Amino acid sequence: MSRLWNAVRPPPRVPGDQRKRLNRSQRRLIWGTLAILLPAAAGIAIYQYVSSAEERAGKAFQKGMDLLGPGRFQDAIVQFTRAVDTWPRYTEAYLQRGNAHRILNHMDAALADYESALSVDPNFAPAYTARGVIFVERGDLPKALKEFDQSIRVRPTIEGYYQRGRIHYGLKQLREAIDDYDQAIALDNSAPYIYLSRASAKNDIGDATGAASDRETAVRLQKVR
Repeated sequence: MSRLWNAVRPPPRVPGDQRKRLNRSQRRLIWGTLAILLPAAAGIAIYQYVSSAEERAGKAFQKGMDLLGPGRFQDAIVQFTRAVDTWPRYTEAYLQRGNAHRILNHMDAALADYESALSVDPNFAPAYTARGVIFVERGDLPKALKEFDQSIRVRPTIEGYYQRGRIHYGLKQLREAIDDYDQAIALDNSAPYIYLSRASAKNDIGDATGAASDRETAVRLQKVR
């Protein structure tokens, strides 16, 4: 900033007042130049700060992800916390911190993290799916169903359809369960566990042939793996 001022400020007066004072037009030119350059300099500084914060948050997030593999979940939480403190709009960091909390059985903390992710991005489908899993584990199937409905509305995924199918099955809504398993298989026909789940639902509605076919497919896929 000092260089900028040195470039535009009027020259110092010399003894004996040998230099002329700036006229009004010259003063307007100087202040007009400052009015343009100072906001631009401030904008560049802000951009650099924001970019740096996002980059630092990304490094902390990656450290957290690296700690999840060895099972150092509490240490991972520390890194994910550092990431969201540095960049509060980091939805993936909230999600992964919530997942770590869930593994440690800190369910309320996990739900709070998923809620934080959704407050940043209401269309962040993985957070709905993660909340749904917790409600399934708590036995609150109607609430879990709403979460998977939201997840699928935002972004249809195999996991979303599969989990919703399981809920429908638990609620004895067998046709709806089969429809969800159909949708999951349409997205990926290589997952044996989905065929096994659909086989159970088909068997319960009396479709023994369809159930047998799904079980055979599941066995074949297992051998391929």
